[in-house]
Amino acid sequence: MKTAVRYLWVFLWLTSSVANAGWVNADGADVADTDDMKSSGELISRLILSNEGEEAFRKLGTPARGTVFENSSKVKRNDPLTVAIAFAGCKGNAKGNCYVLMQVTITQPDGEVYAKLPVTEMWFGKPVPEQGRLEIGSNVIQVVIEDEEPLGKYRIDAKVMDKMSGKKLLLNAHFTATE
Repeated sequence: MKTAVRYLWVFLWLTSSVANAGWVNADGADVADTDDMKSSGELISRLILSNEGEEAFRKLGTPARGTVFENSSKVKRNDPLTVAIAFAGCKGNAKGNCYVLMQVTITQPDGEVYAKLPVTEMWFGKPVPEQGRLEIGSNVIQVVIEDEEPLGKYRIDAKVMDKMSGKKLLLNAHFTATE
């Protein structure tokens, strides 16, 4: 496994374009699912890629309506790319707590697996997010394409699993590593 892939632990509250079920735009109109942004009933999730580091999280934490973040599509060799998963609508248990897991796989341009991270806690034993609010899972990943690693188009696949509802969302996004 690549040593450049590492977890960052964060906890952020976000205001987002979240409806009771599914995504909406700034005008409140429904937005169709995309590869990096999916919904299943109340559960919604988005795969976020940023090469802006901590600045990206400041942007994400700024209250707004509609789309608040554009994914980064390119990253320079040896620069960090932050990978985060945002979500809302998990089902709570009798105490009102959610149990959401994630599993991330990164595939390099030649089709070989760059990193397959184990299933890990994303939001475990924490309160259901407030209605209309989007959370960033507690595990944020940082990817650095190092000198000996191939340049080109990488794919990130993320599985989000709500243990209480049994719902799963499969998300994916791409980025291109350049010199």
